[in-house]
Amino acid sequence: MTHERPPAGTEVVLVTGPTSGLGLALVHALARQGRALVLLGRSAEKLAAVEAECRAFGAPAVQCLVADVAKQKDVRAAAARFLASGWPLHVLVHNAGLINQRRRITEDDIEETFAVGTTSPYLLTALLLPKLVESAPSQIIHTTSGTYPIGTLDLDDVRFDRGYGPIKSYAASKLANVGLTLALARRLAPHGVRVNVYNPGMNYTNLAVGNNEGALKSVGDFFWRRIADPVEDGITVPLRLVTDPALRFEQGAVYMSGNRVEPTRTARDPHFQEAVLELCEAKTGTPLPRWITPRPPGAGTVRIGVLGAARIAPFSLLRHAKELPGVEVVALAEQHQPLSRAVEYAREHGIPRVYGSFRRLLDDPTIDAVYLALPISQHAEWAIETIRAGKHLLCEKPLAANADEARAVEEAAAGSGLVVAEAMHSRQHPLVERLRAIVASGELGALQRVDANFSAYLPQRDFRFVYELGGGCMLDMGCYPIALLRAILGTEPDVVSARAVPVEPRIDGEMHARLRFPNAPDTRVFVAMRSLRRPLEVSMRFVGSEGTLELLNFMKPEVYHHVVVTTKAGRRFEHVPGGSTYAAQLAAFVGAIRGGAPMPTTVGEAVRTLRVVDAIYRAAGMPVRGMP
Repeated sequence: MTHERPPAGTEVVLVTGPTSGLGLALVHALARQGRALVLLGRSAEKLAAVEAECRAFGAPAVQCLVADVAKQKDVRAAAARFLASGWPLHVLVHNAGLINQRRRITEDDIEETFAVGTTSPYLLTALLLPKLVESAPSQIIHTTSGTYPIGTLDLDDVRFDRGYGPIKSYAASKLANVGLTLALARRLAPHGVRVNVYNPGMNYTNLAVGNNEGALKSVGDFFWRRIADPVEDGITVPLRLVTDPALRFEQGAVYMSGNRVEPTRTARDPHFQEAVLELCEAKTGTPLPRWITPRPPGAGTVRIGVLGAARIAPFSLLRHAKELPGVEVVALAEQHQPLSRAVEYAREHGIPRVYGSFRRLLDDPTIDAVYLALPISQHAEWAIETIRAGKHLLCEKPLAANADEARAVEEAAAGSGLVVAEAMHSRQHPLVERLRAIVASGELGALQRVDANFSAYLPQRDFRFVYELGGGCMLDMGCYPIALLRAILGTEPDVVSARAVPVEPRIDGEMHARLRFPNAPDTRVFVAMRSLRRPLEVSMRFVGSEGTLELLNFMKPEVYHHVVVTTKAGRRFEHVPGGSTYAAQLAAFVGAIRGGAPMPTTVGEAVRTLRVVDAIYRAAGMPVRGMP
């Protein structure tokens, strides 16, 4: 590596693949214009020859970096050598590319065409981005192909295990380049870095034959030489992007054979663009620097990330976030399902960013709060990780698989200053306070018996029947009536007895429990997910010495409910007005983040509910969830 410095004010251009074809023609032209050059290629001997040519053409300084861009370790080493040189960087041209006759898998477990064309260029960009920003105004130029419109990209198969073809992998890489260009352009525009992509056209290079062999190479070269355009015709766009003052504000442009064009439908899909960026970050293990953000939040905006592409999220969060001012759901993380499925989920529900791991979402500095909708067995682990990441948390009920796990979340949240709440949405309806007031008023007299029934018939293939995921009706469904009874009665119960009807040895399809509250000594709870005799019940009944209270639908009372109070004074029906419990829950969560009233569904409340659930399991002779 040369230690010379380019003259002050000289523009520095780094070009990959500069020893032949388009890359060689480009560096020759840039040298004639007096630009300092950084040449990154595989062969030290070839680089030395090109360096001599560029100096002869007038390049004031030339630096050579030997690296095989198919190998991420080489890319990292080359980036480190360049940064150590102290040179500025004004233009980064990703020119290197190849087409392989047969599939080759790199040491980084990526098909070689895709590695050279997409993931390694991303890696080089990410590593050199601080220098590009420091040198701004600067730009990144990607190279695509006329094949990109026919490309399809399997986000979950960059090894091309599910079918390889030379053009298939090449077109997929070039499609990805366009998507990556547009994703980076959005992020880097505020930092003075332009990102554009061009197709040089059909030029005579060794791209299509250089990595092949035998008759295919000879025949291919014979015909290619006769139909392809000169390489000089293919470098007009990058030269214009570097030199033409009229293009100094060009950002996110796609050029095909010299003309700016509209990207294809797939390429201009922002979810596809973000998925390509996520794929590159994940496959290189190198995210963009934390200070590179998609868009700064508006003043007072609460930006929410979702852990888990769950069925419940559209009902509990996503639709209501669109209606609540100052709230944005900005990202989804899913690491248990294919990335392609997570992208479809995000596209369907209007979530702009997808992460392939939960950790990467938690590391996003633009996210203020997290909605956690994973299987119950993972609640405590990722709740604690969310708190450690400094983000507010709304965790689907139950907060954990057992009381001990919930206490660990409570300890993590203590002193954090964060809002950490359980998404026990039914607690948000005014009906709960009205029931509490009726019981506390004494008009029912001393409570003699309380019945709480909650059942829904579910197919046994449902994940709620998987013990390792926190399955079982008492934990998944029974936490609702236990939490509501505790809120209405205002006291804590002991478990008298419990009987389970298992659907398999560790999974309760039904649970019958008797509890003793200080003010309701005979309380009976029935919960079921597989009861043919009682397939659907959502009711409570309070029987006192002076009257009774009957309640239908404590789960979603805004849909329909009624309260019937019968005493010596007569019988009355009540309906408690209130909107969606999910909308109220989100509004309360956001309000608490903004310094308003605290959420009623605190971690402490979750601990006390789970203590009862655990005791019911033990009384029924079944294992507590989350434990061996």
